[in-house]
Amino acid sequence: MAEEKKGYLRLNHFHGLRLESTDFQVGERYHLEKKKLHNRALHGYGVVEGYDPSGGSNGGLRVVGRRRGDLSIEISPGYAIDGEGNDVFLYETEVKTIDPTKFRLPGDIFVVIKYVDEPTDFVVNAANPKYKGHRRVLETSKVEIVASEPDPEEGIELARIHLTPDVTEITDARDPADPQPGEIDLRFVPKAGVVGTRIDSQLRLRLAEQLELLGREFGKMGRKFKLMTAHTIRGSAIALLNFVIANMLATLRQAVDMYRLVVQMEDDLLAEFQERYPDFTDTREFLNFKENVQGLLHLFRAPKYTGDEFNALLNYQQKAIDAVAGLAEMEVKEPEPEPEPEPEPEPAPVAVAAAPPPAPEPEPEPEPAKPTPKPGAKSLTWDELQKLSGELPDMIFLEGKNYKKKDEITLLDKKDEADHNFKMDEFKDQWSTNQTFKYPDGTTISSKGRAHVGGYSQWDFKNLEPGKELIIAKRIDYAYSGLVTGIYVDGEKVGEWKIDGQDRKYRWRNWLFRIPGEFVKRDTATIKQVSIDAEREVNMFKLWCYQEVD
Repeated sequence: MAEEKKGYLRLNHFHGLRLESTDFQVGERYHLEKKKLHNRALHGYGVVEGYDPSGGSNGGLRVVGRRRGDLSIEISPGYAIDGEGNDVFLYETEVKTIDPTKFRLPGDIFVVIKYVDEPTDFVVNAANPKYKGHRRVLETSKVEIVASEPDPEEGIELARIHLTPDVTEITDARDPADPQPGEIDLRFVPKAGVVGTRIDSQLRLRLAEQLELLGREFGKMGRKFKLMTAHTIRGSAIALLNFVIANMLATLRQAVDMYRLVVQMEDDLLAEFQERYPDFTDTREFLNFKENVQGLLHLFRAPKYTGDEFNALLNYQQKAIDAVAGLAEMEVKEPEPEPEPEPEPEPAPVAVAAAPPPAPEPEPEPEPAKPTPKPGAKSLTWDELQKLSGELPDMIFLEGKNYKKKDEITLLDKKDEADHNFKMDEFKDQWSTNQTFKYPDGTTISSKGRAHVGGYSQWDFKNLEPGKELIIAKRIDYAYSGLVTGIYVDGEKVGEWKIDGQDRKYRWRNWLFRIPGEFVKRDTATIKQVSIDAEREVNMFKLWCYQEVD
């Protein structure tokens, strides 16, 4: 018996051919299987970036948090290819609410989209009821929340989320490279390959020209100031330019997300430059560079992936490049070597007179008693208090003084905020959030907080003694440096509160501010925190107040 040959079977029509239902099925199967082969072989499997079948501009299939204070997520319309080569479409935005009682916690849960064949239009032959069936099959999809990673042939992962029993809200990841419990993790979402681009040709040309200029000017800056971060940005710009030229950046979402890495490095460059060249930080060029990088960071906080938004991004970046070009033209003076000390002349010999009898030494005055910690006070340095994890102690001994915790505010607790007259106003943007980060000692803390861009926040601290020094502590997300706020007590400005440095691995800190006793004039102090930089977020996740005690 001859061996049956393998291959794709298709219909061969000729005059007089009688066709049965099985013949039509063969014809349909041929085209379906060839399309699936094309998808598997040339595109792989995963989410196809940037395609929205609903005709919108959301950028394609994506899971995002809803900022509703619950465990709901939103999946935007888009297109994917599964491991068998099936086209998987989601035509309308879908909202899913996770039920934690259905999963073993702590653990990962997975958001999955699956291809579904749904028979439809069922008919029965009235003359002969044995002839019946579905006339059509609807190719559709369904989104599921499951407890295990899907096989690509059965479904495509859209996100995963690590849930713990104390997670009460699902949010977008503050740091996409290191999502925390309750944050949407998109690192493992597979991407189907796309050849070519859907970016407007004028916009793509402008992007390519700007990347070439960005690489050249940051290279000059790196050579002039010997800054490693500037050289890294130059290398990234060249790599990104090659993607644009080769049409590997298919969508605006890809272009924006890759540009995000460049802007994050520019933010790091700001910190490196300020540390190494403080004399240049008041120059017009540096201030322009800083202002436009912060404008870019604000855009990336909630990107829209539209042509207008991308043009705005390029406008900010162009101004940042112009400022860098100006810095690269400035003269950098190398520090002059210190002169060699002149040899001291040999002293001339002199006659030594007989020494007079020593005068009686005065009685030493008794040394004042050194301050000591009060019973139960925890001895800390300023730096140790900033890094102390968890709830802060009731008594501390700091820099030779004893301080007692007089008040604290739990943010997003309606009663606590109302009792302390907490409010935010005149902001450009504001939000509330629940974040889980680590302190430098490795302790993981989940904390609710508020943030505002521009404007001010204000609250009362109570139970104070007039005339005694205060120390304010606020738990902050320490991922970004350079934020400056003005601090007022009862309408009188005390000074500026600046966040120096940053830590994107251990992101919790208790940032501290000292208020001299002369500003404390009653038993309640109204603290006002005014944003000086209108583009940087002011975030706070807990507020404490300590006062010096005798």
